[in-house]
Amino acid sequence: MHRNRGQVGGAVWLIHAFSAVCWWGMNTPRIVRSCFGVTLMVLMLWMPSPVAADNRNAASWYNRVIEEFGWNHETQSAGESLLTNEQWELVAHYRDNPGTVPSPELRQALNRAGTLMNSVRRGAREAQSDFGLDYSQGFELRLPHLGYLRQAARIMQVDALVRLHDGDATGAVDRLASLYIMAGHCGNDRVLISSLVGQHIFQAADNIGQRALDLGTLDPAQCNTLLHAMQRLEANDPFAMVEGIAMEQVLAGDWMAQALAPEEKRREFFGQNDWLTGDEQADAMITAMSEDEFLDQIDQYDQMMVRVVDAFMQEDPQQGRAQLEQIEQEVQAGEFGVLAGALAPSFLRVFDKWQDGVEQFQQRLEQLKELAQCTTPPETYINAAVEYGKGIELLRRIEPERLDEFDLIACLAESSSEHDESVLNTLEECRDALAFFQQGSQRLRCDFSILQSNRAATLCPAYLAGMKDALNLVIFDACHRLQAGDLAFAVEEINVCLGMIVHVSNDEPLLAALMAHESFQLALRLSRAAAEHPDFIPEHLAQLRHAAERIARKDPFGYLNSLHAVRRDLIQPWKSKYTQNDEEQQRINRVITSLNNLAGEPLLYLLAVRETVEQEDPEPSDQPVMDPHPLTRMRSLIDFPALVAAREQAEMVMPHIQQGEYESIFNKQRRPVIAPFDTQMRWAQRDLREGLLWLRSTEQTESSVSEQESPR
Repeated sequence: MHRNRGQVGGAVWLIHAFSAVCWWGMNTPRIVRSCFGVTLMVLMLWMPSPVAADNRNAASWYNRVIEEFGWNHETQSAGESLLTNEQWELVAHYRDNPGTVPSPELRQALNRAGTLMNSVRRGAREAQSDFGLDYSQGFELRLPHLGYLRQAARIMQVDALVRLHDGDATGAVDRLASLYIMAGHCGNDRVLISSLVGQHIFQAADNIGQRALDLGTLDPAQCNTLLHAMQRLEANDPFAMVEGIAMEQVLAGDWMAQALAPEEKRREFFGQNDWLTGDEQADAMITAMSEDEFLDQIDQYDQMMVRVVDAFMQEDPQQGRAQLEQIEQEVQAGEFGVLAGALAPSFLRVFDKWQDGVEQFQQRLEQLKELAQCTTPPETYINAAVEYGKGIELLRRIEPERLDEFDLIACLAESSSEHDESVLNTLEECRDALAFFQQGSQRLRCDFSILQSNRAATLCPAYLAGMKDALNLVIFDACHRLQAGDLAFAVEEINVCLGMIVHVSNDEPLLAALMAHESFQLALRLSRAAAEHPDFIPEHLAQLRHAAERIARKDPFGYLNSLHAVRRDLIQPWKSKYTQNDEEQQRINRVITSLNNLAGEPLLYLLAVRETVEQEDPEPSDQPVMDPHPLTRMRSLIDFPALVAAREQAEMVMPHIQQGEYESIFNKQRRPVIAPFDTQMRWAQRDLREGLLWLRSTEQTESSVSEQESPR
């Protein structure tokens, strides 16, 4: 690596690097990410410069963070690392797996970083942060603090998570408020990469804030603390992204006009560096230009950047994005010259990321206002998945083969039969879990992402297998109560099941939609059995109808939602590819179009192939064991021979997936159908409609009978 590249902190190289790292970090094993993060930090910390001590300048306190990490300004060398590699791994692991019991070793690592966190908290008390950046350095501008602040943010995020685990919500809120402010301080650099890092810090911290809301642990005063921290940032541009975009024009244009205008300087620069454009042909053309021609190229670059800044400043985001699309088309057509075409990053990508951050910021701001002012009860934002997770954890303590005894189909088909005593004993052991499922079913909000560390689409995440067992249990209990004559309790359990179906329908795995659909049919079947009970009254039916009508008619059971989610996951790596080669970009666009056209059954096949290659032990056991693969809980939904057949084809098919050759995968032969997703999706609207019509018509009939029998 060239030494000059190590010093780079400005527009081109760091923007591309940040985009690559964001994608790579989401698609790479955690331990590898952790090691790479240290490497990236070293690259960003080449010969940092101290900031003049000023207690009113947040940068002075953040500079102490750099010193805490072991950097010596006098010797310009790194000393002993703040944390060992093993401690960094503990921090990274807990950040990916919050809610687990913090180990003593992790607590020791956090204690060791206590002084560092105090420096961040002290810096966050100041209004401004000024690292004294010399913008005249252009592309050679150094931004050593960014890597250190990101590392400090990771430590503080984990410290906040541990405090939440310990019940210290006040301490967790204090850390999060400091991180919110520090994220805004990054924008004070007036450099795009700093704004991007600030947004990254905020979003990572805010995920923990969301977890606190999920758990319902924040009182109005604590919400007010977070609100005040966020109100120190500009709501429409909290990380000063627009100013960072504008400064890119200054960093690039002024520096190039000064440092690279003479032909000999350009030849020397491009002879020693290959990072500026990353395009040998463009480098050769730029080097061969006369000084006047090169200055003209800078003028064209300026014209492009003026329009880019104008697009980012549009009040209407859709208008701004449309302008950027037009600019990118003109850049690719060469209308702004060779230099602009070589230097311009994908501003559309930056714009979309910025808009995501602004939207997240503004939504959280409004939520905190409501909670701080007590206009919305905290229960509104409690996440049902937290309670489901507690219930699933209790079920996991019971042997899987005992849970398998809740055979729903046989139970509903033989409603008059007596249940085996061992099954009833298992049911009693599950009463505490049932209580959690009942509480969760009553919540308005459910986000299952809190139960998974890896957000990539999978066939069956562990929590989904737990929800399958949970639904089996609830329906079995409803059937058992109906057989025992406890009609009111049976109706209540059917309502619990319908509430859980609403939540599962909003989940993203493809199997979630199938599970919700199947459970609805079972719940409806049980409702019909309950309606035949002599004590069944209109109030019972009204409860069932109200619960069933919570299922969204626009997308019954979430088939479309899961399709879009899985396509989005498979498309993301392709959208993240950055190329200036028109032919390659067209190929990428065709791949994205192909993925967007895939139905559910081909997507299930692709997920099975991908997991076969990625997992060390992908084979699910068809027999229940103490710790079964999650897919073994999906016997009623999955064709296991088809799954085995798909996995046998994985080695042959995976190279085509990596190349995006999806048409060749599915056009040449019929692939195994792992689950009848597309077939069931076609019947979703009909099944929900018929169920609701029956509930409504039966309710009217019951009301009519009740009126006729009532005394006049």
